Amino acid sequence: MAMMFTKVSPRQDYVLEDVNANNFYHVILGNKSAVVGGSGKVVNSGPNDHIFIYYPDHGGPGVVSMPSGEDVYVNNLVDVLKKKHASGTYDRLVFYLEACASGSMFDGLLPEGLDIYVMTASEPNEDSWATYCGEGTPDDPCLVECPPPEFQGVCLGDLYSVAWMEDRTAANITFGGYGSHVTEYGDIVVSFDRLSTYMGEASTNHSHAFVNAMSFSTSSKSVDQRTAELFYLFTKHQNAPEGSDEKFKAHARLTKAISQRL
Repeated sequence: MAMMFTKVSPRQDYVLEDVNANNFYHVILGNKSAVVGGSGKVVNSGPNDHIFIYYPDHGGPGVVSMPSGEDVYVNNLVDVLKKKHASGTYDRLVFYLEACASGSMFDGLLPEGLDIYVMTASEPNEDSWATYCGEGTPDDPCLVECPPPEFQGVCLGDLYSVAWMEDRTAANITFGGYGSHVTEYGDIVVSFDRLSTYMGEASTNHSHAFVNAMSFSTSSKSVDQRTAELFYLFTKHQNAPEGSDEKFKAHARLTKAISQRL
């Protein structure tokens, strides 16, 4: 079972095992006959089109996870983007990637001249951050809003993603320090295009460069992605009644998780 927390209910063309690297590549390239499962919908673009790709998942140096099948590896992803450019089927392409070490997917590998602009949530050897974690207080509020009480200790969003999604329609975006460094790759000139060119007219006239210039606020409700599991286990332990079997089990799970990281 899965639950989606979003302010809209978008159509899902690919779910479960259909969300895989093979389909991802062929959807970008517009290869409808090579897609397996799902709706079969692909990016059927032409030379005057603007393409926006947003990809959030777990990551590491040179790799980003996929829900099913093989992960997405740096060389394969860059090759697909080069092929898309060679096909002449877009004017400009913008790619936002949210993952730990997301910068490693493009750093020194994505050439200029492809009319592609990439923004990553972190540098090549840096973790990204999670948010919507825990309950807020007047002195330590949640970034945008807090998760429901039943999801206490669970991080429901990624800090970089939440920041640009929640505020792409705002007239002014003001935040304070961020746990990782948002990084740009490719043709930086594309970053001055209006967001509405790629995300629809609901967006303001801000540019991608404006989004990159934002600093993102963090509090104890935002945690490093790689410690999100520990945050959850610690919260369970902290909130369990003293002396209860629940407290004992929560302590055992937390201790085991910590020992596995040593």
